[in-house]
Amino acid sequence: MDRDQLEQAMHISPAEVAKQLDRGMLDYLKSMNRDRLVFGLSGGVDSAVVAKLCARIVPNDKIMALIMPDKEGRAGNTRDAVDLARELGIPYKVIPLDRYLEQANVRFPVPFVGYSVKSWLVRRFYRKMKKRTGETPLQTILKGGGDYRFSRYLNKGIANYRFKHRLRLTFLYQAAEETNAMVVGAANRTEYLTGFFVKFGIDHHADIMPLLNLYKVQVYELASWLELPGKFIDKPPSPDMIPGITDEFALELHYEELDMLLYALENGITPEGSLAAHKDYVQSLMDHSTRMRRVHVPDAGVSHPLGDL
Repeated sequence: MDRDQLEQAMHISPAEVAKQLDRGMLDYLKSMNRDRLVFGLSGGVDSAVVAKLCARIVPNDKIMALIMPDKEGRAGNTRDAVDLARELGIPYKVIPLDRYLEQANVRFPVPFVGYSVKSWLVRRFYRKMKKRTGETPLQTILKGGGDYRFSRYLNKGIANYRFKHRLRLTFLYQAAEETNAMVVGAANRTEYLTGFFVKFGIDHHADIMPLLNLYKVQVYELASWLELPGKFIDKPPSPDMIPGITDEFALELHYEELDMLLYALENGITPEGSLAAHKDYVQSLMDHSTRMRRVHVPDAGVSHPLGDL
């Protein structure tokens, strides 16, 4: 199947998707016996879509957006998050994380340089790693830490990055449990299938994940239909927790190509043309990230073993 055919096959009806998500989110909110919603608002398109979806199903005073920046992120994303919350009339709280990160010794190895220098250093390190290992750093990370050159630096950096995700999740559940709220996550299918998320982090755990059946390009379709401000749709997608790292820099594919390949692999379709060259790479991301989507339960020799959850 070529690009045009795959693109057509992946096209969604945003109006119908939004309608289904409205119903599903509201039904689950009632089944949990909750009456409020809480979510993390980062300034990226995924959490912005979640904000719009939440505002469609409950009154604004029943919603809380937590904006949780740290000094390694772009200040512009925090401003965008605040602007969106104000535009939607959603109550929000800004929780700077720097003092908590300092206490946990989570800091950039060269702390006293600006964002642009940090970005350059991180990207240089990534390129050197790939040259040494012959694979993308994401592949190396998914395979697990081993005795390879740069492993000490990579493992420390990944530990710091993942700590930030898990700290944000802690604040979300603290807010939710104080107010009888349901936690709404913003992970999408592309992140989930490729392992581009943090296990037990804010993009992995939530009470409900309305975007988890949508590839990134489909999230953009929904974002446009929801009439999100253009700055959320146009900015390069990024986890915004490691200077210089955008999604497509780390994944080394544009989302359009990546999503077509994921769709093809999930549906037993043979990709054609230039897409075929990246098929094995995307398959490796899917294979090596399997453990991130499961908790393994060894067979204890008793009846009805749970196996992989």
